[in-house]
Amino acid sequence: MSEELLNMFFDDEFVPHAYLDALFSAIPGATSDGSQSLTNPKNIELMQQRSATLLSHLDFYTSELTNNLETQLTKLRASNSVVSYSYESSNEKKLKPTTRLEYYIDSLSISVQSLNDTVANVTSKVSSLETDSQTTQNLLELTKAKQNLIHVQQALETVKSIVEIAQDTPKTTSKSSRTAPTNAKNATSSLIIQPSQLSAALKVLQDTIKEQVSQRKRTENDTEVDQELMTKIDDLSALMPIFKNLGEFQNVYADFVKNIQGEKEGYLKIKNLDDELFDTVLK
Repeated sequence: MSEELLNMFFDDEFVPHAYLDALFSAIPGATSDGSQSLTNPKNIELMQQRSATLLSHLDFYTSELTNNLETQLTKLRASNSVVSYSYESSNEKKLKPTTRLEYYIDSLSISVQSLNDTVANVTSKVSSLETDSQTTQNLLELTKAKQNLIHVQQALETVKSIVEIAQDTPKTTSKSSRTAPTNAKNATSSLIIQPSQLSAALKVLQDTIKEQVSQRKRTENDTEVDQELMTKIDDLSALMPIFKNLGEFQNVYADFVKNIQGEKEGYLKIKNLDDELFDTVLK
């Protein structure tokens, strides 16, 4: 059955007599009042044919509508049919019927409840992930703090090594001798060194670095850079803040840093490096 034809009859603005007027006015020789058509036998025959066709269509569509209506009524009756029985909560001896429609509604309610539980579970997991994310961030911060503490430990060990070298340097009597900060628990275990002893120890370290730089200049080509040696010089230079406010010791170490940085710059100047790489190594 054509849905388009049926929709025409369900239109709120559909006018039955206007539809018939349009149908019969298509007959050849017809006037607005149809008088001429009724006097012409051929036109009357054509009108009868069209009326018969229209009645046939009406019978067909009426039958189709009736069948569709019966089908829908059957579905409605089926939805109201009993599919199971259960005892009432208030009376265990009385059976309560459950229709198909009630069964479908109960199934839908269970599905909705299951969906709500799933959404709640997902929400809980998302909240847990947010907590885990914060825990991960805290772990990263603790890892960074650990790395910084390791750097501090390495710096203190380097200073300790320098102080121990200075302690082994022969002492000279001087009023400028001082106690090196070694976390000693009492005065008898403190390391007493003089600025001259620290200077001598740093001179040994400076000469060692100078010799290493000279050796690299002789053996390397103009594109090779001993990054490990450069890092060692930078690490020693980074210890300068430790000697801040230590008077003559600060001046001695400042001279040492100036000298080893000069060795580094002289070493890099003979290298054929692009500007970006040169600035990176020089930092």
